[in-house]
Amino acid sequence: MQAADMDLTYHPPAAIAREYRPARESRTDGAVQTTHWVAERPTAEASFNIGAFDESEIRDPRIPPVTVQVNTEGHRALRASGFFGGLNPEEDVSADRGEQPRFFSQAFGPPLPHQFYATEIPYGYGQAFPG
Repeated sequence: MQAADMDLTYHPPAAIAREYRPARESRTDGAVQTTHWVAERPTAEASFNIGAFDESEIRDPRIPPVTVQVNTEGHRALRASGFFGGLNPEEDVSADRGEQPRFFSQAFGPPLPHQFYATEIPYGYGQAFPG
């Protein structure tokens, strides 16, 4: 993949839209929130995630801040249906996400992004993007 400038506009329902990182522009028209995002530098991929997330912050002077977003209610529902995941998903994910930036910083040097966001998806798949 080749990096390119990213200039994206999203139109999610206003009732669920919440910006975790300041958009270049944001407005609400009736039931729709429009947000306009421009990447800080060329990137090979961009993504967004919609959901009801609880947030926690990882603060460590050796790495940029990490905001962890976990759907705690979704985890409770899965456990109630017989799926046994972690009992403390926010703590489990936060511990894992805090270690990765430290490891890569030691291996490759300081990261370029000033902030990281770790948000879960309801699939057995993961992907990472700068920022």
